[in-house]
Amino acid sequence: MSDRPDYAHFLPGSNYRIGQFQAAILNAQMDKFSDQLERRDKNGKLLTDLLNQIEGVKPQKRAKNLDRHGHYLFTFILEADVPRESFKKALTAEGCLVELEYPALHSLEFMKPYIDPLREYPVSTLLADRGIWLYHRSLLGTTEQTEQIAKAIEKVLKQINFLT
Repeated sequence: MSDRPDYAHFLPGSNYRIGQFQAAILNAQMDKFSDQLERRDKNGKLLTDLLNQIEGVKPQKRAKNLDRHGHYLFTFILEADVPRESFKKALTAEGCLVELEYPALHSLEFMKPYIDPLREYPVSTLLADRGIWLYHRSLLGTTEQTEQIAKAIEKVLKQINFLT
């Protein structure tokens, strides 16, 4: 089982259906969906372009056949030898909405019957160990706010020697 109690899954899936009250709230929120999706997609493209110019980070690639990306999360990998928890704390101090990331999928107890215990899972391990997730709300701001996120990431990376 994961050593993090906030992500201790015991079953590989479930089937939760929403009730009428939740459906009514969701229905009211649907009016905002198109505008928010378009804004997250636009700002996600911008942030990806900006992060591609910063040494030490690698944003998630966008699939070539993707028309729009919903960006439930904006994710990138720390390529540099950076203490992730310190990086996240410093990025949060800069005002960025940093999300808790999942552990490596193969490390979860409920996955043990489905995986080969002798096999290595380097991609899953890399994402779990080096990934940074930003809340989707991060991409609902203005172009200037999105640029500030990239500047904050660059600033924190430049101060990496002072992170502990």
